Amino acid sequence: DKLFGGLLLCFALLSGGFTQEANAQKLTEVGSRTLGFGLGFGYNYYSSSSSYGSRTSSSSLPYYLRGHLDFGIADLGPTVLTVGPMIGFGHSSRRWTYANGSERRWVWTNTVIAARGAIHYDFDVPRLDCYGGLAVGPRIQTYRETWDGNRPDGYDNDVKWSSTSAYLSAGGFLGVAYGIGDRASLFGELGFGYSWFTAGVQFQI
Repeated sequence: DKLFGGLLLCFALLSGGFTQEANAQKLTEVGSRTLGFGLGFGYNYYSSSSSYGSRTSSSSLPYYLRGHLDFGIADLGPTVLTVGPMIGFGHSSRRWTYANGSERRWVWTNTVIAARGAIHYDFDVPRLDCYGGLAVGPRIQTYRETWDGNRPDGYDNDVKWSSTSAYLSAGGFLGVAYGIGDRASLFGELGFGYSWFTAGVQFQI
């Protein structure tokens, strides 16, 4: 709630600090098509794994690569509704090193194909686009476990296991974009379900 309120305050201050321009660029309007590419951090789908007799552990920083295409389809007063497809790929890993020197590693990859919808609010600030929305679609997860070195007693010396599963996933986001050219803009999003923070570039096509 505090974060959302802070973003609204920021947008309000920006809108008060700019004068309206008749030829100001609107990043999103009915009929617009926006192609975006982003890199997200801070979220993954795996559950914590139990390990006994471990000495050290480490986890990679989960990342999420994403592409989206938004179509402006409806004018709702001061807002515009966009819908379109989104494709993403996520990766995360975890590693345990045991006292006997063996190392156990888990790797998760997730591919998402989702339908994305958003409401874009017009604050009358040139080149500024503020929006929030949801994305829903199937997620395909691949899991792989490997164990290298000396295994504890009772474990196979060639422990390698993998699986693939499908789930229905959903995520929400609150974002802001700012135009840096006639057709290009930078964007940042806070969200849940796919990544906590995503930043990238998008183009009007």
